[in-house]
Amino acid sequence: MRKLVDVITSYTIVLPSYVIDKLKTVIKLKFPTKYLALARFLLELPFEYTNTIERIDVDRYPKTRDKKDLPV
Repeated sequence: MRKLVDVITSYTIVLPSYVIDKLKTVIKLKFPTKYLALARFLLELPFEYTNTIERIDVDRYPKTRDKKDLPV
């Protein structure tokens, strides 16, 4: 895991709250034994955290096939 962190830290990673919340939900559901590993990974990974806008004006963005993808 440390090697992966070393490789990707040459970039600035920006993770919105929506993505982190979704990641945690999926890991808990599909890989519950790996949830602690995810938590450790996120603690080691340097990234910028941004809050996802709760209300999105769909008219301001290009057509999106799946409206749930708008926060991303």
